[in-house]
Formats: sequence, C-alpha cells, structure tokens
Amino acid sequence: MILESKMKFSKNLFAFLFIVSAISIGRAQTSWFWQNPHPQGYGLQDGKFLNASTGFAAGKNGTIIKTTDGGNNWSIIYSDSNITFNTFDIINSNAIFVAGSNGVILKSMDLGMSWINKSLSITDRIYDIDFVNENTGYAAGNKIFKTTNSGNNWIKG
Repeated sequence: MILESKMKFSKNLFAFLFIVSAISIGRAQTSWFWQNPHPQGYGLQDGKFLNASTGFAAGKNGTIIKTTDGGNNWSIIYSDSNITFNTFDIINSNAIFVAGSNGVILKSMDLGMSWINKSLSITDRIYDIDFVNENTGYAAGNKIFKTTNSGNNWIKG
C-alpha cells in the first residue's frame, strides 16, 4: 500500500512537472528573433567588398545587406523587391548594381541608400553582372546584355 502510494505520488509529480515545463517552454518562445544568420535569415547568393571595411551581399527575398566594419556587423538595406538577387557588382565608391530574377537590375549611386530600377524587359534570371569599367558592363542570363552608359540602357550583346 505504501509502495502504491509512492508510485501514484511519483506519477502525479512527473505529470505536474511535465505540464509546468511545457507551459514555460511555450511562453519562452513568444518573441522569436534571428540569431543565426544575423541580421536576417534568407539565403545569400553573392557578395563583394569595396574595400577592407565596406561590403555588400545579396540573395533571396530581395535581401541586400551591408557591412562597414569588415564583416563583423551587417545591416539590412531595403530594396523594395522580393525577388532573388543572384549577383552583385561594385563599380566604384558610389555605384553598385544588383541583379536577379525576372530580369531585375537595380542601380545605386549612393552605396545602397537608394535604388534605381534598370530592369531588362525579360522574365529570365540574370545570373551574373560584371562591369569592366564605370561605363561598360555585362549582364548574363539566358541571353547576354551590354551597357555602355553605366547601366542606364541595356542592349542584347
């Protein structure tokens, strides 16, 4: 009888502790935030550095991030897009291009603070964008496009 009493008490104690633990875990998970990868959680496709301190990366869901301390800390740059950016190129200390799905090409002349849409009239992805100098650049997807005026206009090349 004493043994049955102890077993019943043990079962009740176990059940009680299990319920309290479940409630505590549920409450602890009410405010989720990104831990890793920080500062965002979308996959990154490409990244480049302007110098030892300043760099950019771009990827899925319109993600563009920037560092000014050699990659120790990153901040999100809003692109007003939700496409996947596949490629990135930094032309000089001001001009940056990012390109990706649906022929989207975005150009920034202020290190990513604002973006100008220079998209191509295609629905294909752009997998790579590369400038050989400040004026001449190429965008490659299923077709190759060329610009000779800093990305303001693109022609099949």
